[in-house]
This record gives sequence, structure tokens and C-alpha cells, in this order.
Amino acid sequence: MIGLGDSQDLYRGVVELCTDALMVADVEANILSVSPRTVEIFGYDRSDEMVGLSGFEFFIPEDRQRAGANFQRRFLSGKLGYVDYTFVKKDGSQFPGEMNVSPFNDPDGNIKGVVAVVRDVTELKATYSELHDTSERLEATLSALPDLMFEVDVEGWIFDYRAPRDELLYVPPEKFTRRLLTEVIPPDAAGIIMEAVTEAAQTGKSSGATYSLEMPDGIQWFELSVASKGEPGQPGGHVVALVRDITERKQVEKALQESEERFRTVADFTYDFEIWKTPDGRIAYVSPSCQRITGYSRAEFTEDPGLLLKITHPDDREALETHVDRAQSSQHVMQIDFRIIDREGSEHWISHVCQPVYRKDGTPYGRRDSNRPLASIAMSIELLEGLVAEPSSKATRSDMSEIIGTTRKSLSRALALIDDLLSNAEAGEKPALTTSVDVAGVVQTLLEEQAPLIESCQARMLVDPDMGGIVADPVHIYQLFSNLITNALRYCDSTHPDIEIRFLGDDDTGAHRYLVRDNGAGIPADAMGRIFEPFFKGPDGESGIGLAIVDKIVRMYDGDIKAYNDGGACFEFLLRDYQS
Repeated sequence: MIGLGDSQDLYRGVVELCTDALMVADVEANILSVSPRTVEIFGYDRSDEMVGLSGFEFFIPEDRQRAGANFQRRFLSGKLGYVDYTFVKKDGSQFPGEMNVSPFNDPDGNIKGVVAVVRDVTELKATYSELHDTSERLEATLSALPDLMFEVDVEGWIFDYRAPRDELLYVPPEKFTRRLLTEVIPPDAAGIIMEAVTEAAQTGKSSGATYSLEMPDGIQWFELSVASKGEPGQPGGHVVALVRDITERKQVEKALQESEERFRTVADFTYDFEIWKTPDGRIAYVSPSCQRITGYSRAEFTEDPGLLLKITHPDDREALETHVDRAQSSQHVMQIDFRIIDREGSEHWISHVCQPVYRKDGTPYGRRDSNRPLASIAMSIELLEGLVAEPSSKATRSDMSEIIGTTRKSLSRALALIDDLLSNAEAGEKPALTTSVDVAGVVQTLLEEQAPLIESCQARMLVDPDMGGIVADPVHIYQLFSNLITNALRYCDSTHPDIEIRFLGDDDTGAHRYLVRDNGAGIPADAMGRIFEPFFKGPDGESGIGLAIVDKIVRMYDGDIKAYNDGGACFEFLLRDYQS
């Protein structure tokens, strides 16, 4: 049992240790005693300054009536808990606080007074205010975000979501909340998302993963940014995933890629040696044809803008220098012919044409140079002109005859190249008229036309009697087999060439499968990956167009072709009936 002395000691201990203001008042609310903390909180110097004052003096005027009413209720109902008020310090400054009042009785059971506890909640109010502001800012930020937001655990359970527009959701909310991702998202997309979730759970974040979904309006693309909610690597953790719709960006990227591919197709496969110089003289682009014509790579021309002048024939270098100087300030198309010495030391004539390049808004964008080899025709004509001017002799006539022969050969090669280029262009045209083509009949016609070449090669032609039929443009089928057969005859190095033309039947999709093969040494390993590129040719090749035409036709008929070596060079391909 606690005695009187113990109770007083306990009371003094509580008063001394209490961190809140503690006041004792009589039934009229006059202060009888205060704790040291009370003096500190209310800004007084001594406790006796507060004793004798009315407790209502420590409230702001607006709160005194409410405090008085609550004070009376304490006597009727006992302790009611903390009530918010605004209190006044000695210097007149104010602070928010909470007050709780509890009555105490005399020995006869009559209410003698009250004990009041006042808690300064300034910091707490500030914390609540800051938390409220932070919550408001977070809410405003989330509302402004165009992204979907999901809360997911490491197993893929979806706990919460936020969507700026319902149409961004793959399924309605009731079908995915408290469900596994793998149950509501297609497997490919779910796999990508779960990889990002796993990475974020282990490392803290993951970003950059993309996936697509088939939505009512078509394919839509999304980009993921995932962050761990807690300490990374802890079991049972959750992550927050922001999902951004990047469909429009993907469409723009695709359009840019297609535009770039069109540009590269035109620029990289031009037969001429093309150069684009920026206004400051820097070389921005060189076509791959530079290596075929000069022996120097496009990287060498890019790194050394003066390389073309350096390989120009010494007798023509001054004229080219003058042309370049004039071209820099000219707004017109300019032309000059000059000779170059290629990497192997051979001399070639070049027809050079340059013209200014402009942006869409008319801003100068440099100059474009086109360099076309004149080959032996121009040189032959020049030599003939010189010989004609000299007195004729037997030796002169012999020289003229030799030059004329060279010119005819060059002209023949030029015409063949033109024919190949026209065939290449024709191969890229969609069929104007299609019919059911008897492939065996086309092959037989080709064998009759190429009889002289077959005889000169002493080749044996092994052709299936039934080659099937295909709905196609007959010209395309003629071009395809003509190039493959000619290619086999020209490049088979066997002493007894066997050229096979086989029909491998139709597959399950209705595609027609064929094989053209020879029994030679096969395709060189370093050429295998490039044989279908336009203008790529082997050491004994001609224009380098033939197999490019084959590839173009095969793709036009929704097919594919592969080249490999198996006892010789093999070209296996399939074609489908043309669908207009």
C-alpha cells in the first residue's frame, strides 16, 4: 500500500518528468500550481507568475467560450479526452495544442478542482501539414501522368492500379485485380513484364523493356519502368510499374526506319560512285561503289576528303582542282572528265558531275558528286580520233582494228549491263497480268536458247520432266530460271558439269519448291553471305545483277531462297501463287 509520503513523491516525480504542460486549477479555473514544463511551454520565467491567473487567460479569445463549456462538462461526465485549442504565451504569441482536463475530489467526495494537461502540437501539426501537402502533390502528379501504374508482387499478383484512361487497360479492372499477370496478359508480354519485375525486386529498378498488345484499335506498344517499393532483395517484396503507351513513337520510328531503308537502297546500290559533301567540306556520305571503281573503301574516302584528288592522274589533277574551287561557290550543275589511278595502279576515265544540294527550306546543304567510270569506250574513241588524224599505215590500221575490237567488247558489256539493270527493274515490278505458267515449258525454252553455252561447257542438263505449275507473270519465271541456269553454267568448274533442275513438290501451304544445283567446287565461303546483293560478283562475274534479280522475284512471290554447298553450289527456293 502506498503511503501519503510515497504518493507525494510519486506526484512530484510525474510532474517533474512530464514533457507536456501540467496545471492544477480550482473549480473556478484559477491556477493553483504548474509544472516546470508548463512555465517553459507558455514562456514564463517562474511558476509563481502563473499561479493565481485564470486558466481561461491562456486561450485565444475565440476559444475561451468553448473551453469554458468543456470545463463544465468535465465536472458532469469526468475525463473526456484531448480537445484542440489555440493557446497564448506570455509574449502574446500563439501555438496549437491539445488539452485534457480531469477533475479530482476532496476527502468527502466533492470536486475540489481539475488537473489539466496541455500538449504543444506545433511540430505535429507541421508534420501533418507537410504530409498532407506531399500527399496532395503526389496525387496531382499521379493524376497528371499519362502512364498506367500497377503495384505487383514478385510472383506477379496485381494488388492495385491507376489508369488515366480506361481504354489503355488490356482488360477491365475486375478481371485483373488480385489476379496473376500471367492469367490476364498474353504469355509473351507477361514474360517481358515479369523479367522487369524480377530485376527491380533484386536491384531496385528496371527500365526500358517494351512489349506489345493486341488492343481493340490494333497493336499498341508499351514501355516499362519498374521500381521496388521496399529494400531490394527482400522476400515478398512489391514493385510499382509505370507503363507508358509508346505506340505513336513506335510508328514514327518505323516510318523513319522505312525512310532510311529507302534512302539506303537508292544510295547504296547506285552503280555510280556518289559523294555528298556538307557546306564545310566534310564528306557526309560515300556510296559503296567507290571500292569497285577505285579500290579504296568508303571509310578511306570519309576520313580523307582529299583522297579523290590524290588518286587523280597527275596530268588531270590541276584541272580537277580548278573544277573543285569553282564548284564550291557555284549554284549550278558542273561536269568534268578526268583520269584516276586505282589502288592496283590501273588507269580509268571518270565522268564527274556535281550539283548543289538544298534542304526543304532552301538552306544550302552541300554538294553531291556523281562519278561514273567511262571505261574503255571513251579512251578508245580518244585514241581513234588521234589515229585518224595521222597518216594511215599498216601498223596504224592494225592498231585501229585492235581498238575497234576493244570498243565493241566494251560496248557489248555496257549493253549487257543495261539489259541486266532493266531486267532488275522489271523483276521489281508487280505482275501486270498473271496466268498459270508451265514451269517445265519455260525451262525447255531456256535450254533451247542457251544451247550454245551448254555445248561450249559440255554440260549435262538433268531436268525433271514434270516441274509443276504456278500462277505468275511468265516473264518473272523466265527471268528467275534463266539467271539460275546461266549462273550454274558459267561458274561450275567441274570437268564434266552436271546441272540439275529439280521440282521438289508442293509443301503443306501449297508453296512450290525447286532446286538448281551443279557439281562444281561450290560457292566460296567469303561470298556465301553476299551473293544475292545487287552488283556483288565473284572474280569471273559480270554485272552482279543476276542473283539479285532471282532474290527479288522469289520475294515478290512470297517465297524464300537459300544457297548452300552440297556436292556443288545449290540454290533451293519456294514460290507461291501470286495473290493480287
